[in-house]
Amino acid sequence: MKTIAIRPPTMFGECDERFVPSITKLALKFNGSIPKLAGPGGKQQLIYAGNAAWCLVRAKDALVENAKNIAGYPVFVTDESGIEDTTRFCQRISRANDTLKLRPSSYQIPLFVSYFLAFLLELLVKALHPFAKIRLPVPPCGMLSYMSSIMLFNRIRASIYLDYEPIYSEEKAITNSALWYERWYQDYCQSHGLKKLKVK
Repeated sequence: MKTIAIRPPTMFGECDERFVPSITKLALKFNGSIPKLAGPGGKQQLIYAGNAAWCLVRAKDALVENAKNIAGYPVFVTDESGIEDTTRFCQRISRANDTLKLRPSSYQIPLFVSYFLAFLLELLVKALHPFAKIRLPVPPCGMLSYMSSIMLFNRIRASIYLDYEPIYSEEKAITNSALWYERWYQDYCQSHGLKKLKVK
C-alpha cells in the first residue's frame, strides 16, 4: 500500500465546527470582542477547506500516476489565504457577512502574564485530575504558543509532485466561508436562545 501524508495548516470554511466557531463563542461573552491573550499575537498560515480537499484529490491521482516519486512523503499544502493574526482573520470573515460581527479587543494581555496563568492552570488541573477527572480541551500553554508564533509552510512539493494549485481564490474562500459561519451563528443563537450581535 502506498500513501501520501497531506499536511494542511489550520483549515477554515464549510463544516468548520471548531476553529472560528470556538473563537466566536468566546467573543460572544465579550460582546463580539475577541480577547488578545498573547500580546500582539503572531501570524498563522491558514487554508480554505475547499483547497485542502482539492489537494486530496490531486494526491489520489498522483498515487495512481506517479507513486514512485511521491509515495511515503509528507506534503504541506497551502493556498492564497493571507498570513495574519487569527483575531484579524475572524474580523475579516465577519465583515463579509451581515449578521456576525467580530473585532479584536482594544486591549492586549502580555504574553508572559497569560503564559504564567496558563501554566498555573495546567498544574492545578493536573493536581486535581485524580479526584475530579478534569480534562482541558486543549493545553493552555500550547494554545498560547501557537497564538504568539509565526507559522509558515511551503507547498512546493505539492505543486511539483501533485500538480496542485488552489482552485478557490482568497476572495472566493472568504465569501464561501462567511456564508457558512453566518448560518452556523444563526443556528447557534437559535439553539441557545441568544440575541444576535450587531457590533459596528
